[in-house]
Amino acid sequence: MKLRRTGTTAAVALLVTGTMVTGATGAAAKGQSDGWGNDFYLSDTFAAQASTVFTYGEITDYFYVGDWDGDGVDTLAYRRGATFFVRNSNTTGAPEHSFTYGRAGDTVLVGDWDGDGVDTLAVRRGAEYHVKNALTAGRADVVAVYGRDDDTVLIGDWDGNGTDTFAVRRGAAYHVKNTISAGAADRVAVYGRSDDDVYVGDFDGDGDDSFTVRRGAQYFVANEIRAGQADRTVVYGRSTDTTLVGDWNGDGVDSLGIQRLRPALERTANGSVTNLAGVDAVSGDHDARNGRLSHALLCPIPFLPTHAIQCRAVDDLVAFHRAYEARFGKPLPINGAPFTTYRSYADQLHVWQETGPPVAARPGTSPHGYGLAVDFGGKTEIEFGQEPYPWLRANGPRFGWYNMPWHWETGSVPEPWHFDYRR
Repeated sequence: MKLRRTGTTAAVALLVTGTMVTGATGAAAKGQSDGWGNDFYLSDTFAAQASTVFTYGEITDYFYVGDWDGDGVDTLAYRRGATFFVRNSNTTGAPEHSFTYGRAGDTVLVGDWDGDGVDTLAVRRGAEYHVKNALTAGRADVVAVYGRDDDTVLIGDWDGNGTDTFAVRRGAAYHVKNTISAGAADRVAVYGRSDDDVYVGDFDGDGDDSFTVRRGAQYFVANEIRAGQADRTVVYGRSTDTTLVGDWNGDGVDSLGIQRLRPALERTANGSVTNLAGVDAVSGDHDARNGRLSHALLCPIPFLPTHAIQCRAVDDLVAFHRAYEARFGKPLPINGAPFTTYRSYADQLHVWQETGPPVAARPGTSPHGYGLAVDFGGKTEIEFGQEPYPWLRANGPRFGWYNMPWHWETGSVPEPWHFDYRR
């Protein structure tokens, strides 16, 4: 099993298998997907077309890839709090098994720790790993310390013995350990750039893991842990997709999959609107109530089509985006998570139940419910006194977008990421 995500280099250089190592977004192989959405497109053969398409869980769930039943096929599990919901087929449907492990805020890794052919979980707390060899609650079977608290962790079968172990990444250097234990790495290697996104899998079916790097929607696959050119270059999905890696058909070869958040508004050939992604109003019925806006009032954001705001604010947001892009060389950093732009009443209720005041407004009162607010952040940290916040606050009003005084550092609800449209 593996999980995924971005970045790509035409020459795949040296090292590492096991999970994803990232400089951008997405998820980690044998770890949690950090993307959003519950639509999945899996390819069995590195073809450009998906072999399997299905929906599972909710768009806000955290997803993991693993061979949960030892049949050789990787499937998905999702997590809510500290409970994991497993399905043993790549099809739409209910979970077949659930269990609780660790704490709700734990970092969770996935691997076959004991070589029995079944993937299970490990919880990471700093540099300490609590490894469980069964999909059950209870105490860890092994507790090990490796690396540093702030290391990026990779999981893989580095030596082809059937057992997954740890590696840590520091910049472009990888410290690989072939046993779950403390001590010096068995191998240290340098690969690619420090900000590359790397995914791990057995891409040629030889029993040990190697790596691929992603840039945009292009993947550069190496079948050995080595420097040099990629053995295969593949284009799959969209640059905004979250990457998954797994053996989807049990043939012993890992290939690509993607996780995708549906567009906020999807129009059919006849112009009608399919009700998706938090837009809960009836198409065509004018309704200006908070959280119940009709589709007629909402438009997708052109540079983030999974999200919507009121149509009258789109042109100014696009102008804001272009100015930001000219200044910083990258898109306006609207947070790609759900609920960061238009927020339906049901969405507001969910956020209220999850966080409550003062983080969340009472359902039916949030500015997001009018489609006239956006939250910045995600991959770009938005913090008081640090760019890009000063630029956003100073320049947003040129385009009608304001970080209101009560959201300033001295305000009653300090939120540097929240901007309202006031034209």
